[in-house]
Amino acid sequence: VEAAFANGRNFANKIWNAGRFALLSVGDAPVKQLSEVEPDLALEDRWILSRLRDASQNATRGLERYRLHDVAESLYHFFWGEVCDWYLEWVKARLADDGDASSREAARSTLVTVLDESFRLLHPIMPFVTAELWSRLPWPEGKERPEDLIIASWPDGADRYEDEDAERDFAALRELIV
Repeated sequence: VEAAFANGRNFANKIWNAGRFALLSVGDAPVKQLSEVEPDLALEDRWILSRLRDASQNATRGLERYRLHDVAESLYHFFWGEVCDWYLEWVKARLADDGDASSREAARSTLVTVLDESFRLLHPIMPFVTAELWSRLPWPEGKERPEDLIIASWPDGADRYEDEDAERDFAALRELIV
């Protein structure tokens, strides 16, 4: 039982630290909607959006079947293993102020989208941490912000983010690095 509490504490710390790092990196300036920066999305942006789609579909399916442990475990692996360990590390340089402006905006928009939807998915499991971080997210221009995370719509897991090529190419890149 103690190990389960330690894992939960560690995951809450990971969400908090990753969220704070991302918020500092993105800054307070409004971000563009993802559709506006789509031509500038890099491989890692397209990959994480495709992985987000899968995470959303898996979480929805698990909740519909009352498989709460499976939902928590799959979201844990998605957020820690893919968002934090890979995507955040990969886009650090692109988020720097001295980088290419269009690449930076694409990374900012992607990161805000991924954090917004990840916090919505994680909210039933980690409500207080996700609500606090979500309330600090800069919001895409022209997009209506829900009053609070608890009443924000559930991510739909739509196929608009599906990108088999990006998943295959990024998996090959990960394999090379590992």
